[in-house]
Amino acid sequence: MRHEDSKSAFEWCGNGCTSAGSRGSGRNGTERVRRNVKLFVRLFGTLASVVLVACLLSACEYTVSLSDKPSSARDPGLTGAWESVKAGGDVDRLTVLPLNEKTYLVVFDPSGSDAIYARAHHVEPAGVELVQLRWLGAADGSMPEGGRVYQYAAYELVEGKLQVRLLSKDAVPTDVDSARKLRAAIASHRNGAELFRDPMVFAPRP
Repeated sequence: MRHEDSKSAFEWCGNGCTSAGSRGSGRNGTERVRRNVKLFVRLFGTLASVVLVACLLSACEYTVSLSDKPSSARDPGLTGAWESVKAGGDVDRLTVLPLNEKTYLVVFDPSGSDAIYARAHHVEPAGVELVQLRWLGAADGSMPEGGRVYQYAAYELVEGKLQVRLLSKDAVPTDVDSARKLRAAIASHRNGAELFRDPMVFAPRP
């Protein structure tokens, strides 16, 4: 949805409310206000969804691939449907599907937004086991911009739950411009807790 559409919704709601007030509190005026408010809420919700998808895609951090060749076969324990319930009750959904013996299709469906899709496989730079995600785009057709399509994550299955930790941008700068430099940055922090961010925890989806 274009920005102009959301602006029109604001203007129309304002005009409708003013018109209804000038004509009194009759049934027609009240119904007009209700219709305008409903339209505003629908358009604003669509805009918020588009903005959230854009933010998620822009969060793809690295421009370089560590390796296009998987370092190992798929982990059957990683595949499946997962969810993370936030403090406010919103739910982020993560689906990991097998594409072939060594590659996954990852679908991340954040609450209140369209799903985004990635192709993923295992890599092992400097002895650190990671999953390389190459984000493809979102369900609304939008795609990452600026060449930043890669993210790197470690994962662990603990008591039936999936813990995912993304590389820390403080430890591994996002402006590295080659796989060699990316491997070197990971290697320099391989034994430190600072290599990763705090974990995101997902439970099996009911």
